[in-house]
Amino acid sequence: LAQYPPGQNAPAQDEKQIEFIQTWHGACSKNDAENVEKCCQLSKELIDKYPDAGKQFIDYAKGVIGRCALNKAKQKFASALEAFYASEPEANKLEALFTAGHDYLDLDKDPQSPLRLFIVAQQPLAGQRAVVAGVYKNLDRVKTYAERSLQAFETLNPPEKYKKEYTEYNLFILRDETLANMNQYLGYYLIETKGDQPEA
Repeated sequence: LAQYPPGQNAPAQDEKQIEFIQTWHGACSKNDAENVEKCCQLSKELIDKYPDAGKQFIDYAKGVIGRCALNKAKQKFASALEAFYASEPEANKLEALFTAGHDYLDLDKDPQSPLRLFIVAQQPLAGQRAVVAGVYKNLDRVKTYAERSLQAFETLNPPEKYKKEYTEYNLFILRDETLANMNQYLGYYLIETKGDQPEA
């Protein structure tokens, strides 16, 4: 047994920390669904329990937590989108889709991110569908989304790192759909709201 100076005990905390890091590393090095979720959870615990575990571990854990949050937000949006299109338009399902979209966009600030662009396009497309169906009355909100999507899709020039995902998300087809539908929506918006506003 190693001897410690009088009055000091063996660093039990260190052994626990080493054991924890090994468990965390084990979960994070596997890519199946169960371990991905475990890696997310253990990364949070690592930062909370062992903030002095070493910069490389903490930085990696923070990166994992960021990716986990993005992934969760991505799944939430995918579910909301699926639910919205599973039936005739409903205002509450549209609101859920808008909220899920915002949750993702708050995390992913890259204007060229494929999923960000996908969401920026899907929010007003769904909004337009609900407005035309007569179940959603906030035309201004959909107009804001429409304008944002037109701006986002004005030029679509994927960086090398995203080329594959731009194809997976059909962003070039979505661009055409967005430009056509959102310009049409803005025209519809003007007709619907013109009565409330004086002539320019």
